[in-house]
Amino acid sequence: MSGLPTLDITALGREGDGIAHAGGAAMFVPFALPGETVRAAPDGGLPEVLRASPERV
Repeated sequence: MSGLPTLDITALGREGDGIAHAGGAAMFVPFALPGETVRAAPDGGLPEVLRASPERV
């Protein structure tokens, strides 16, 4: 999984995806929560959670 972007999720989008910013663009990451650091999946699948949000159960 190396070479994939590591993203800090800062908010939730209207459809529940986590929002991160990279390279001046917003990125929508499914199944990610604000406060998490994730490694995005290239196919839009489950991200690898590197640092979980305290809200995750």
